[in-house]
Amino acid sequence: MFWKQTEKGIRVNLKVIANSKKNEIVAENGDFLRIKIKARAEKGKANKVLNEYLAKFFGVAKKDIVIIKGEHSHFKTVFIGIDKNNFLRNLNCIFSTTILKLPNRKSPSSGNMRN
Repeated sequence: MFWKQTEKGIRVNLKVIANSKKNEIVAENGDFLRIKIKARAEKGKANKVLNEYLAKFFGVAKKDIVIIKGEHSHFKTVFIGIDKNNFLRNLNCIFSTTILKLPNRKSPSSGNMRN
């Protein structure tokens, strides 16, 4: 899973693609959330734009976004000071499939039903 709940927020694994046409969250593959950022990956520009984009996207202050690992890499671990429900609600609105997986319910098989 690309995210983990902590006591004070959410820790998220990211793959950041710098120098893109626009800032956007484009996909999740289970191991990381893929994000495109317009800024170039030089002199911390992409990290600054990433911080601003994530803060705006999740509705938190910029100080609530902290790069924990990977400051000089396109693979990063970021802390977001947000609760689990708001984090998932924001992500679910951009993906056609839900990030929050609900337990499977057993459904009766049609072969065993009698009319």
